[in-house]
Amino acid sequence: MSSSRSKASLLLAATFVGGLLLGAGAMALRGQADGPPRGRRSDWYLGHLQKELDLSASQRDSVRAVLDRYGPRMDSLMQEIRPRLDTLRGGMRTEIERFLDQRQRSEFDKMRQHYARERQAGGADARR
Repeated sequence: MSSSRSKASLLLAATFVGGLLLGAGAMALRGQADGPPRGRRSDWYLGHLQKELDLSASQRDSVRAVLDRYGPRMDSLMQEIRPRLDTLRGGMRTEIERFLDQRQRSEFDKMRQHYARERQAGGADARR
């Protein structure tokens, strides 16, 4: 039973992190100005929560402490699952490309290259 709970917890965490990464990637590809900037995603996330929820200074400090406490474990989990996510992402890209014409494939490739440059420069997925 404990093993099932651990697997379920891991799957839930992986889904959450995957969603964050996909969202950050989509924003980077679309070039949104309010997406995760260079640096720590937790800083961006805290800023986003501040903007959307109008956190008090005390709430902001408490949320920062939670993000700082969970950050190393999230990073560790991402290192474990990243190869699997990369494999899935590659399969997804291959399937998407089958539906695109030559011009769209070229644009899709440019979008992916842009995202890779952003990541290398410390953008949306800087911890990668």
